Formats: sequence, structure tokens, C-alpha cells
Amino acid sequence: MKQDQPLVPFDRIANQFTCARRAEFIEKIYPHIAATLKPGERVLDRCCGAGSNTVFLAEQGAQIVGIDLAPHLIPLAHEETLRRGANAKFIQASVLSHPLGECMYDLALCFGNAITDFPHRSFPHFRDQVFTALWPGGYFILEYIDGLNRVAWMSEPEEVLEQGVDSQIRCRFIAYDPVDRTN
Repeated sequence: MKQDQPLVPFDRIANQFTCARRAEFIEKIYPHIAATLKPGERVLDRCCGAGSNTVFLAEQGAQIVGIDLAPHLIPLAHEETLRRGANAKFIQASVLSHPLGECMYDLALCFGNAITDFPHRSFPHFRDQVFTALWPGGYFILEYIDGLNRVAWMSEPEEVLEQGVDSQIRCRFIAYDPVDRTN
């Protein structure tokens, strides 16, 4: 790969965002969500990707809206919703700028380390939007596994080395464009 050639990470790992690949994660996290979520409650799934969590929670009775900027993942979410007969709404929009309203949701989610796609300066705005959209006493569940240094030191990585099963990919980070799906 040429050094200046853009990477297309979602094309490379899109199957990890599908319902089939996320079943194990959903099985692990749902008991924690079920303790706070009652059927009929309103849920916001920010950075929903292909909608695996969104569809699952719709099947559990949640009134759920998934938002993601990636135009190639929202159609996958719609397909899965239709295939499973679930009732979920999906919006293709930026989670940083799409208006969420006030006191509209009982629960907000952001899974899959999606928050690492944003510049660190946008974290407070991202959080504040969620808290405004939640009812008083609502819950916000954020999955954040790796990249602790980025949040702790409020810095962007210059280079990332991803180790695959049979390969290594070195990425020099300039910026990520979720619409074009390029770094």
C-alpha cells in the first residue's frame, strides 16, 4: 500500500458491525442494560453502525433510534431491521451536530469505541448533548476499551499499528472522514 493511499477501515472490518458478529457482545452487555431498561422506554443509540445493538434492543421492546454518520452502514441497519421484523428508526447524521431534543430518552448508548472517531475537543459537547437529551434520572452507557492515553492526555495519535491474524497495518493518522470512510 502506498503511504499516501487512504485506508478504508469500515470496508475492511464491516462484518464486525453486523448482528451476527456482535451477538456475543450483546449477550454479555444486555443483563446490565436490562436492569435499567423497561419495555417501551425510549433509547438513543449513538454511533449505531449497522444497528446490531439497536435491533436487539428493539426486539426487547425499546422504542429506539440509531444515529450514525456512515452512509454505508445505515442501509445495513435497515436491512437487518426488516429481516428480523424489529421496529427501530435509523438516522444518517453526525452525532456531534444532529439535534437530539431535550428530555426525550430514558437511555443513551454509544458502543464499539466509536467515540475514538472524534477529536478529543468534541468529547464535552458529545456528553452534554446526551445529558440534555436524557430524562432526569436517565442512563448513559459508553463503551470505551482502548486508547486511554488519548483521553487522559487529550492528544491524537500520530501513528497506530494494528496487528491482524496474519498481517500488520501501520496507519499514520491525519484525520478520519466517516462519509468517505478514509483516514
